[in-house]
Amino acid sequence: MSNNCTQYNYEQFLDELKLRYKNVKNGYTYDFKTQIEPFLLLSKNIADCIDNCNLDTRFTYKIKDKVMNTITELAMSVHVERFSKKLFNEMYKYISHWFFYLVERDYT
Repeated sequence: MSNNCTQYNYEQFLDELKLRYKNVKNGYTYDFKTQIEPFLLLSKNIADCIDNCNLDTRFTYKIKDKVMNTITELAMSVHVERFSKKLFNEMYKYISHWFFYLVERDYT
């Protein structure tokens, strides 16, 4: 794991993804400059934390790259009302799996 991110940071990010997706589905429109742009910066910071994680036999370079891309893609997509719930759930589960793998790996 990175020195900059903790389990709490990952959990907060995941909670915010869920909240934003739910709000958009309920008709809320986020302002790009004041709400979306800061969230995208946060997602970039989370992706950077992942980039700083050490590789192992399961968490390979290819997986790391895919996790980072999924984080940034999902951070944008949760602001689009027509974004598929099925795709949201798949992407959300994918990054949460790796977040918790990295946290557990580094704390056990």
